[in-house]
Formats: sequence, C-alpha cells, structure tokens
Amino acid sequence: ARPRRHRPLRAAPRRRAMVGIGANDLVYVPGTGAAAFAAARVLSVDRAGAKAEVELEASGAIQSLPASSLRPRFVRENGATSQDNTFLAHLNDAAILENLQRRHAQDDIYTYT
Repeated sequence: ARPRRHRPLRAAPRRRAMVGIGANDLVYVPGTGAAAFAAARVLSVDRAGAKAEVELEASGAIQSLPASSLRPRFVRENGATSQDNTFLAHLNDAAILENLQRRHAQDDIYTYT
C-alpha cells in the first residue's frame, strides 16, 4: 500500500469585510476601556468595502474603522433577551456578550450555550 501524502498546512485566510454592510446598518464596534464593544450605526462604506464610517450611539462620535472589525447588531424594541444564545439573530461575540449582560441585569442569569 502506498503511504498517504499529507497536504502542507496553509496560512489562515485574511479576515474579510462583513458581507452586505451598508449605510444605516446597526453594528457593534470594538470598545474602549471597560466595554468590549460599543453600539453604532454605519454612516458610509468605501467602494472597496474595506473601511466604514460609523456613529457611536452613546456619544454621537464619528469613527472610521476597518469594515472587518464591525459585527452586525439586532435590536429588539421590547428589550427582550434570549434564553438560548443560539437563537440570537446574529451569532457573534458582541451579540452574545450583550445578551448575557442584559440577562444578568434582569436577574436571568441562566442562559443556554
């Protein structure tokens, strides 16, 4: 029997910009200080989709960031949370963190996944 040939390991692909991002989309951006992420709204995206200009919800400040650093965000008007993180509209680190923080504030500390 022939020995199997192993393929050489390849470098991980570069992280691409979020697909379908556009003006007025709700996103999370990397936070500063104690906050891991901050809520923002996309104002514009360059033609290549590499950079986005966003407005932070808390302060109204405008930042220009790499589009790859943005996370999609979904807001429930009634402030409801999800008891199972896999049911979140966008399953990303920022959405999970926000759901857990809101559940903790409501004294609903038990969350699946």
